[in-house]
Amino acid sequence: TGGTHTLKLEKQTSSGSGGGGSSTNPLSGKILSTTGDSIAAGAGNNGTGYPEIVASDNSMTVQNIAVGGGTVAYVNANTFCISRSISSMRSDADFVLLEGGGNDADSGVPLGTLSSGYTATLDDTTFAGAIESMFKAALARFPDKKIGYVFIHKCASLFDSRVSNSYYDMAKSACEKWGIPYLD
Repeated sequence: TGGTHTLKLEKQTSSGSGGGGSSTNPLSGKILSTTGDSIAAGAGNNGTGYPEIVASDNSMTVQNIAVGGGTVAYVNANTFCISRSISSMRSDADFVLLEGGGNDADSGVPLGTLSSGYTATLDDTTFAGAIESMFKAALARFPDKKIGYVFIHKCASLFDSRVSNSYYDMAKSACEKWGIPYLD
């Protein structure tokens, strides 16, 4: 698609015969599984993150394993590693949302570089290696499902579209390389 990827979760309704109206929402009854950091976990919003809001608005089941302070890269055993959490996501999920990167930028995780292919051994102690590892694991676990990446709002100075050679740029390049639609 020329480098442009979209992920659209849209509620659709229409009137049925008999004047009562019937829902034709294609998301109704589906399962949404999410991993990420405090933004996905709903910090500052009484623990209600965007995954719960999307699920509630669309009569979906949600599994949100996001953890505040989580990083995409592996930092240490005491920090939730988002890229290593894919195996904990529901295997029966219809939609998979991945998020993270702000804490990587704020904590100085090495940026790294994207691999040249799709079979390289990835170093998940760098942001580039970890985000590729996360996408590779998600595509392997959910080959026929809708997978998307959510960019955080501009709260981390190095995870900002206005800063060149940033974690934002790396995440966007990784999404484009692996064919992961993203919401920016």
